[in-house]
Amino acid sequence: MTVIYWEYKLRGQLVLYLIRRECVRYHSAGTLSNAMASKGLIILGVLTLVVGYLSYVKFPEACDYPFHMKLYYILLRLVTNVSYICHCLGGSYVGFMRLMETDVTMGIRDEGVSVSRHTFGEVPTTIFSPTRAESESEENAPAIMYFHGGGWTVGSVELYSILARSLAKYTGMKVIFPQYRLAPEHPYPAGLKDCVAATVAFAQKASKFGVSKDKLLFVGDSAGGNLAVAVSFVLATDADAPIEPCHMGLIYPLLQISNFMLPSYRKNADAPLLNPEIVARVVALYMGYKRNLPALEPYHPTMTDERMLELYKKALQKNAADPFFSPLAATDDLLRLLPDTHILTSEFDVLRDDGLILYQRMKSLGLHVTYRNMEFAAHGIANLFGAVKYDKLTNAMIEFVNIFKDESLNC
Repeated sequence: MTVIYWEYKLRGQLVLYLIRRECVRYHSAGTLSNAMASKGLIILGVLTLVVGYLSYVKFPEACDYPFHMKLYYILLRLVTNVSYICHCLGGSYVGFMRLMETDVTMGIRDEGVSVSRHTFGEVPTTIFSPTRAESESEENAPAIMYFHGGGWTVGSVELYSILARSLAKYTGMKVIFPQYRLAPEHPYPAGLKDCVAATVAFAQKASKFGVSKDKLLFVGDSAGGNLAVAVSFVLATDADAPIEPCHMGLIYPLLQISNFMLPSYRKNADAPLLNPEIVARVVALYMGYKRNLPALEPYHPTMTDERMLELYKKALQKNAADPFFSPLAATDDLLRLLPDTHILTSEFDVLRDDGLILYQRMKSLGLHVTYRNMEFAAHGIANLFGAVKYDKLTNAMIEFVNIFKDESLNC
């Protein structure tokens, strides 16, 4: 028997137990007729089946996660599917997701990390500061500019506070977390402009926080990885830019919207969290379409319908060729302007090949770039760093942050 089978069997047994208990209670009180009991059981059974269907996640064998990690993905699948139902009924695709964003640690004092709120370049920004910093000097320390993921449409400091705190603890660096504007209310390039504005404004005041503006490390996950590269491009091509990053760390970045036929898209069409349809949907929202593009409504992961493929290409042609929207569209000359980079990808993730292609292109240009693929991981797993005990994740993330610490010495 598989682990998934037993999990669902136990869940079903629990539901049946609760049903029996309630029926006995109501019958003993004489308040529920047999007909009403049967009707109630049918309704409860249907609801159980619906919730089970909407939250079902098929975990690959290599994803040997403890139950609480699997529950994380199960809940995310449920939230994603309910959001899609809201969308189909004429509501907002991202509204329900945003309602679910929460993190209990934001209100809990952490002796290892202090949290302060600021505004840089008119962008609300949170700074996570390690109280026992390991940096070389309080007046000349490196720091991490973190650009969060969420498909440019969701994501918040509350959702990312565990990861931000963990990065601050393990690196001994301040983590600067700008809360950029989200699509579709604020489509491209609003989020990118906010990230650039917050980065430049912080750099100008960096010394007041004990940070050297020449030792800023750009880090981002998923769509945030996209933004980290785009911000680097913006600063590298602006002769008046006061800073440039000394290092860049990308966690399963979303780097292109031209090819949904890559091996990682085909292999992971039914991955635990992210699938090709979700990528297409958030791309449309990032472009400013509050409803899906007509070309995306009948979207299928394999894009076998040539007519729909052509509509998709036509609709996204401008953005697909824009390196600030799709960094893999950058010319070799533009890629040469990137700082030293470390790329971390997940095996069970449609975005795996985006990161791999960037690594291969940078490597072929003779740039300093390193790459690690987490063979056990699905998309979104980095958010659990510091929240769960899972040695494979902890070791991979510690290796990731140790690279930052080493690279910061060379800035």
